[in-house]
Amino acid sequence: MKGDLKDKVEMTDARLLAIEGQEAIIKAEESGDATSEARAKIARIILMAEEYSLFVLSNEDRQYEKFMKERLKYEKVTAECNTILTQSKDLNKCLPEVLDKLRQTVDASRAYVFRNDEDTDMGTCMTQIYESTAEDIEPQIDNPDLQKLPYKEASPRLLSLMQGKSPYVGVVDDFDEPEKTILKEQGIQSILIMPIYCDEKWWGFIGFDDCFEVRDWQKEDVDLLQIGADNIGSTIQRHKSDEKYKRLAENITDVVWVRRLPDMALTYISPSTYTQSGFTPEEKAQMPIDNTMTPESAKKVNKILDEELAREEELGGVENIERSRTFELEMYKKDGSTFMVEMTVSAMRNEEGNIVEIIGVSRDISVRKAVEKALELERAQVLSILKSIDAVIHVTDPKTNEILFVNDNMKKVFGEKELVGGICYKELQGLDEPCEFCTNDRLKPDGEPYEWEHHNPVVNRDYNITDRLVTWPDGRLVRLEVAIDITDRLHAEKEQIKMQKLEAVGVMAGGIAHDFNNLLTGIMGNTSLAIDEDDKKERKQLLAEVMGATRRSTNLTAQLLSFAKGGIVSKEVGSVTEIVKESAYFALGKGAKSRCEINMSDDLWLADMDAGQIGQVIQNLVINANQAMPEGGIINIQAENVELEDNNSLGLAPGSYVCLSVEDSGIGMPKKYLSKIFDPYWTTKSKEGTGSGLGLAVCNTVMQKHSGHIVVQSESGIGTTFTMHIPATKQGPKDILQVAESSEAPEGLNILIMDDEVMIHKIMSRALDKLKYQFKLTHNGEETLVEYAAAMDANDPFDLVILDLTVPGGMGGKETLEKLKEMDPNVLAIVSSGYSDAYPEGFAATLNKPYTFPEIKEKIIAAMKSKKKSSPK
Repeated sequence: MKGDLKDKVEMTDARLLAIEGQEAIIKAEESGDATSEARAKIARIILMAEEYSLFVLSNEDRQYEKFMKERLKYEKVTAECNTILTQSKDLNKCLPEVLDKLRQTVDASRAYVFRNDEDTDMGTCMTQIYESTAEDIEPQIDNPDLQKLPYKEASPRLLSLMQGKSPYVGVVDDFDEPEKTILKEQGIQSILIMPIYCDEKWWGFIGFDDCFEVRDWQKEDVDLLQIGADNIGSTIQRHKSDEKYKRLAENITDVVWVRRLPDMALTYISPSTYTQSGFTPEEKAQMPIDNTMTPESAKKVNKILDEELAREEELGGVENIERSRTFELEMYKKDGSTFMVEMTVSAMRNEEGNIVEIIGVSRDISVRKAVEKALELERAQVLSILKSIDAVIHVTDPKTNEILFVNDNMKKVFGEKELVGGICYKELQGLDEPCEFCTNDRLKPDGEPYEWEHHNPVVNRDYNITDRLVTWPDGRLVRLEVAIDITDRLHAEKEQIKMQKLEAVGVMAGGIAHDFNNLLTGIMGNTSLAIDEDDKKERKQLLAEVMGATRRSTNLTAQLLSFAKGGIVSKEVGSVTEIVKESAYFALGKGAKSRCEINMSDDLWLADMDAGQIGQVIQNLVINANQAMPEGGIINIQAENVELEDNNSLGLAPGSYVCLSVEDSGIGMPKKYLSKIFDPYWTTKSKEGTGSGLGLAVCNTVMQKHSGHIVVQSESGIGTTFTMHIPATKQGPKDILQVAESSEAPEGLNILIMDDEVMIHKIMSRALDKLKYQFKLTHNGEETLVEYAAAMDANDPFDLVILDLTVPGGMGGKETLEKLKEMDPNVLAIVSSGYSDAYPEGFAATLNKPYTFPEIKEKIIAAMKSKKKSSPK
C-alpha cells in the first residue's frame, strides 16, 4: 500500500513537472532563448513524462491539468500578497495592491475591506475603507451610505455570520430585505464576504462582488478570500504592535546597556544615552567605565561587582540564578557636569550557567533627587516651626501607636520626659491599653481634620485637639495631633456662668419680692379694712379681694415651682389639638384685639403629656404674642407630625414628635436678647408693668420635663415664632370615666390629719367641723402611728388620713403611709404638700397647698369614691 501511495505522489509531481515543462518550452520558443539550463530542465521533464506516459493526455488529464494550473495561480497570488503585506510598513499602500491582485485572480467586479466602528446609539457599524474595482464598475468607496452603516439595520444576518467566523455568500436575488435593496443599489449580483479578526477580536470584513452575472463562488475563491482575510488581520495586528513599540521606543528615556566580562567592555548601549548624558553610543563605547562616573561611584561599582562575583563563587556556579541589584551612581555628562542615576543590573549567562555579560538599565533621577532634597528641606523647616509653636504637638503611627515626634512645648509639659519611641496611650494617657476615645478610626487620608476636647489625666490639663492624617517622609500615613491648652479658658467660662447664675438669682429674688409685696399689700390692706368694716356686704367684697390676691399668689407660687422643679408632671395620652384650642382662646379672652388662626394636621399624633402644664405653656405664648401686637393681629398656631433621627440638631432622642409653632407679627426682639429670653424674671415688658418674667422660663422648664424642646426665632419689627417639639405616642387616649355619682360629701367620717404647721391645724379643724366630721390632729409621723393604732384598738378606726408629704425633722407622709399599711393594708390616704415633687404611689388623692374649703371637700369626696370603686361588690 505504501508503494501505491508513493506512485501516486510521483505521478502527481510528474504531471506538475510536465505542465511546467510545457510552459518552459513555450516561453523558450517565444523568447528564442532556449538556454542549456532550460533545455536540461525540459529533458528531465520529458524523461519523467515518458516514464508515466504523460504526453498522451486524455480529457480527464486535461481537466486535471487545468485544475493544477488554477491551483498554481491561486498559490502564487497568495504568496505574492503575503510578501506585500509582510514587507510593507504602510497599510494604505499595501492593502489596495493586495485587493487588486485578489480581485483580478477571481475575476471579481469589486474587492473591498470594511472596518468596524462602535457607536453609542447605533451599536456596531461597518465603514468601507479600501476598494478595488474592475473597468466599467462604479466605485463605492465614496458612497456615504457605506460609512458607519449599522449592522442591525442593514443586515443582522451578516452581523451574526461575521461574529460566528462564517462566510457571507450567495446570490443577491435570494436575499431578504433590506439586504437585497442595499446590495442591488450597488449593482451586485453575487457576493462573497469573509470576516477579518485581529488578536481573536472581530475587526471587519473583506469581500468580492460580481456585478455582471449570477455566480456560484468556487471553493478556491472562498479559500483565497479566507487566506487573504487571515493575512490582512495578522498584518493589521502587527502594525498595531509595531506602532505601540515604536511610540514606546521613541519616548523611553532610560538607557539600556550590556557590558562583557571580565573586561567590562561596552557591547551595547541604547540611543537614549545621548539624551541622558550628551554622549553618542559610539562615544560611550570607547570610554573606560571609570571615566563615565565619579571616583566615588566607580569605587561603589567595583565593590558591588566583587560582592556579586564572590557570591557567585560561593553558590558554586549554580545555573540560571536570577538576581539583580539596584543602586544609585553619580555619572558624568559630556559637558563635565554630573547627574544622578538609579541603576538596576542583572547577569546574562551562557549555556553552562556562567556569567558572561552584565545587562543594566540606567534611569536619570536628578529631578527626583532635587524634589527629595526640597522636601527634606521643607520637612526640616516644618519640624522647626512645629517645635517652636506654643502648643502640644506630636506625631504617632496609627498602626503601632509609636510616638514619632514631639515638639519642645510638649516635652516641657510632660516634664522633659523622653517620649519619642514610646507608646502614645502609655506615655501620654497613663493607660495600659489603647484609648477608648482614640481618633485613629475617624481619620481618613485627604479627609477633614477631626476636632475634639479632652482632659489629660497625666498633666491634669484640658485641651482642644485637632487630629489629621499626614504623610511621613518614609511614605507611611501618620497622625498629627495639635493640642491647644484651654484649661484657663474653661475655668474662666465656668466662673462667668456662675456669675451669670448669681446675677439671674438676684434678678429673680428681686422679682419675687416685688410681686409678693404687691400681693401681700392687697391681702393685708383688704384684711385690715374688713376687720373694721361693719357693713356685711362691704366686708364680703373686701374678703373676696383678699381671696383674689391669694389666688394670684398661688399662681405665682405654682409658676415658681414649675420653673424650679417642673411641677408635678402627671402624664396622660391626649390630643394636642384640643389643648391648643382651649388654652389659646382662654388666654385671649373676650376683649383681645388679636385673634388666633389654628391650623392643625388632620392626622396629628397624640402626645403623652401633662395637659395642664402644656396648656399653661400655650397660654403663656399666646399672651406674649397678643402683648407683642398692641394694635391687634393674627396669631398663627400650627402643628404637624415629625420624625427625628439620631444626632439631630435639637439634641432630642430619635422618635416621633408633634411640632407646634406659635407665630405673631408683632414688634419682635433684637437678636442680642434671644439668649436671655428663657431666664427667670428677665423681660422686655418690665417698664410697662405687664410681665413677671416667669412665663417663658416656665415654658422652657415644662418642655424639658416633658423631654421636649422649645426654641425662639425673632426679628425686630418682623415678629416672633416659638417652636416646640412634644414627644408623640401612637397609643390611643385613655377612656374618660363618666362619673355620675353625687358630689355631696359623705357623712360621719373619722379623719386623721398630720401636719407640722399650727395654722394648717386650725384651717383643717374649722373645715372638718363645718362638715361635721370627727378628726384627730398630729404633728409628725410618729404621733400619727400612735393615734392610728389607738383608734384600731378602740374599734373606732379612721376612715381617712390626710398626710403632709414633708415634715422637717420628722417622719414625712410617704414613710408614714408605708408604716400605716403594715398596720392596715386598706388604709385610705390623701397626700398634701406645698412642694412640686411628683407624689408617691399609694395615695388616693392629692391636696396641693394652698387650698380652700371647697378643695378640701372635693378631695375627700374623690378619695371616698376611689375606696368605693376598689371595694368588692
